[in-house]
Amino acid sequence: MKKYLLLLMLVFACFVVTSCCDNVSDSLKTGKLDTNLIEGKEYTENIDGVKWKYTRRDNGVEILRAEVSGDVKIPSELGGLPITSIGDSAFSWCGSLTSIEIPSSVTSIGNGAFSECESLTSIEIPSSVTSIGDYAFGGCGSLTSIEIPSSVTSIGNGAFRGCDSLTSIEIPSSVRSIGDGAFDGCHILTSIEIPSSVTTIGDWAFSECESLTSIEIPSSVTSIGNWAFSGCDDSIYDTTTKPGFKLVDGWVVDCDSDYPMPLNLKGIRGIANLALSELPNIIVSDDDSKYASQDGVLYSKDMKKLICCPRSKTSCRIPSSVTTIGDSAFWWCSSLTSIKIPSSVTTIGDSAFSGCRSLTSIKIPSSVTTIGDSAFCFCSNLTSIEIPSSVTTIGNSAFYNCDNLTSIEIPSSVTTIGNGAFSGCESLTSIKLPRKFVEDRGRLGINSNVEIIPID
Repeated sequence: MKKYLLLLMLVFACFVVTSCCDNVSDSLKTGKLDTNLIEGKEYTENIDGVKWKYTRRDNGVEILRAEVSGDVKIPSELGGLPITSIGDSAFSWCGSLTSIEIPSSVTSIGNGAFSECESLTSIEIPSSVTSIGDYAFGGCGSLTSIEIPSSVTSIGNGAFRGCDSLTSIEIPSSVRSIGDGAFDGCHILTSIEIPSSVTTIGDWAFSECESLTSIEIPSSVTSIGNWAFSGCDDSIYDTTTKPGFKLVDGWVVDCDSDYPMPLNLKGIRGIANLALSELPNIIVSDDDSKYASQDGVLYSKDMKKLICCPRSKTSCRIPSSVTTIGDSAFWWCSSLTSIKIPSSVTTIGDSAFSGCRSLTSIKIPSSVTTIGDSAFCFCSNLTSIEIPSSVTTIGNSAFYNCDNLTSIEIPSSVTTIGNGAFSGCESLTSIKLPRKFVEDRGRLGINSNVEIIPID
């Protein structure tokens, strides 16, 4: 009897072990066993002939790369974890990809994720997605329409640039900003509705949209970037309401360089970046309700924001009331040789000093906390710049193509440095960086021969 019971136990044990082994084998084959993935480490999984490269990101995984064609359905999970993000350039240049289904676990679509997928005709973005990265669908020339779910709060720079077949698009009321070049080159785009949630329209946002004949800009918009509507059909511009001005739905986007002073700005809704930069001097009436001028430079009425310095200026004395140097405020003031930023300034906007090629040095006061995207790009003669410990954020391409910058120290107070911040700094020999950025050489655009000195 004991032998019989022992035999039954052995048979049962073998059955359990065999079953467990089969389960382990199946789990390994399907990738559903190992959830102890290391964040940042690259993994590969083959599913139906497609090699999926991915890495762990928090409680999910990010697709790094997949070579796909035809109609594709992205799996709901890899390595036993849900797919939560589509990484930068994950499907870029997949020229034979015609349609793709994204799982509902995905929350972000990375930069260039589907760029140059020239055969892509349809894509459904699930309501889980909150952000669409820069150039995410750039160059998708066959994409005719796309529905952006109400979950999306940001549309990146050039997100739909060069989508030649796109005729219409609906932007949900969750979106706060339309990035630089977001719809640049959408040649047959005939209509677009901007929701009242949008506060900023970026540079070149709708440039070369030749079929766009009218557009309504909601009252929520507070800034419009450089050349946002350049290359559009002439019918989009109002040139009669304010002779000498080009208006788009009440916003000044251009001005005759010989416009008589003072400027008649009464009744306009706003001034786009660079709209007045070709004027030799900018003078507004004392009774203007929105704007003020001093020494030929345009300011907000309360003198807290420097809006535009004419490109021909060789010098500018910034008053101590100024707290913000606006986007493109000194854009391509190539004859500007020196400038003193007062200690009242806290923000240096995007492209604020871009192209100031005669500047050789600049001291940023200890009041400044933010240096915007491309703030000093193409300052080709800038040899030194002092960044105070008050600065916490340095934007994308902030010092791009500062050819003569030999060294720079980024204080430990800085918590964010944008992509390509030091790209094209060919004379850079050393850079002091907070330790957390030491491994970001490639992302920051730092050449391989530059010495990186970590600081705590």
